[in-house]
Order: sequence, then structure tokens, then C-alpha cells
Amino acid sequence: MLGVCKYLFVRYEIVLSGYLLVFYSSSFTRPYANKLRKVYHSYPDDPDVAFFFAESLMVINAWKLYEYPTGEPTSPDANEIKKVLEHALEISPNHPGLCHLYIHLAEMCPTPEISLDACRILREDYPFIGHLLHMPTHIDVLIGDYNSCVEFNKRALESDKVLMKHSPTTSGPFGFYFGYMAHNYHMLVYGALMGGMKDVALATAGKAT
Repeated sequence: MLGVCKYLFVRYEIVLSGYLLVFYSSSFTRPYANKLRKVYHSYPDDPDVAFFFAESLMVINAWKLYEYPTGEPTSPDANEIKKVLEHALEISPNHPGLCHLYIHLAEMCPTPEISLDACRILREDYPFIGHLLHMPTHIDVLIGDYNSCVEFNKRALESDKVLMKHSPTTSGPFGFYFGYMAHNYHMLVYGALMGGMKDVALATAGKAT
């Protein structure tokens, strides 16, 4: 991991303004990914290195790895990311970061069902982590499993209530995680509407306001 850490400065600018702020600079994303590719080729069987390398490529192509509706890759990065993640998941199938990224890859590709094993692992192995419970629902809505979309976003919301109690700074209205919690409501309402669960959708929307 030292190989990854020593290149973080390529990706971030640090500015002092009363307190320490770390600003992500999009202009540095490709150089950072190129540096991590070298690290990855030195340690191709290290799942953590694979995670950081795949993530470095994914943020360059955020939510635009595949063309809609053709499903064709929009960048050579798409095939490289897929290859890196699938190799790493063969070695470490229960790695939460790899499963998380693979779901994000799959939700953009023409065959989202390829990530169902990753979805199952997040649900079974991390039942008290709200965002990891939510992530598989990105696939549920694409394969028409609206019941699971509703059920697991409900569970994610319950988990996040515990987080709010124990870490209000992180999960309160001004915390970085608050947006993720709101997204659980968005996806729950969407899944309920798509699944014909009007009452659930309305009740959830009422709680979110």
C-alpha cells in the first residue's frame, strides 16, 4: 500500500485556510491513475491495490463508462477496470470495496446481472452498514427486483439511524454522509413507484421531507 500512498499527492491539492482542507483536483486524475497502474502491475494480486487502481480510472469516467442505449464502452478504461476488478474478486470475493466498485461498473454496462454475487456478499457480510446495504439496489432496479430495492433501502435507513445517533458530525445535515442517507430515500421511492407500491412511495416521501 505504500506504493499507492506515495502517489496521493498527485491527486490532491492541500490548502490551509484556518484549518486543513483537502481539495480534489480533476485535472490530476489521469496522472494519478497512470502512477497507480505501475503499482498495480507490480502487485497484480493485491486486492487493495486493485481497488485503488480501479477507482482511479472510474472517477475519470464517472457514470459514463458505457454508452446508452448501445452498451458500448465509451473509453478503453471500461475494459481495463472490468478486467482488474474481476481478477481481484477471484482472489478476494468478499472485499467490500471491490464489490462496491463492481456494482457501479455493472450498473452502467449492458449486463448488470454480472454483479449479483457482489450484491449478495454486501448484503450478507455487511448487514449493518447502510451504504453497503443500499448499493445492491442500484442493480435491483435494473433487473426489475423492486421488492428487494424497497426492502434493502429500508434496512439501509435503519442502519443509518444508528450511525446518526453515534456519529452526528459525520451523518448530520452538514456531514458528508448525509447525502448518501438522502439517496436511500430517493431509491426507495423510485423502487416503490416502479414496483406499483404507491402507498410505500408516498409514505417514504413524507418521511424524507
